[in-house]
Amino acid sequence: MEQSKGHRGNNILTVLMEAKGISLQQAVNTVGEHSANLMKDLNDAKKCLPSWGARVDADVARYIRALEDWVIGNLEWSFKTVRYFGPTHDEVKKTRVVALRSRRS
Repeated sequence: MEQSKGHRGNNILTVLMEAKGISLQQAVNTVGEHSANLMKDLNDAKKCLPSWGARVDADVARYIRALEDWVIGNLEWSFKTVRYFGPTHDEVKKTRVVALRSRRS
């Protein structure tokens, strides 16, 4: 992949499309499925945690919550800035619809 592509060369969708020879929709579906699987794995793993005693359990729970907050915080930041969705970021957050430009644009 050429370095001159900037963000386009580092975007997970672009990387998947080029590496696997798939469409944009297939790449979006792949990322969505992977994210859902990661969330399921996290929730399943939380249910299997042993107990190390009340004090340690509280610390572990606080740490896990901080990791979860980090993920949510990143998503919230993505919708609060114009970096990913431009000036329509509020509308994208509300509708979950992203208008894409063709490669010719």
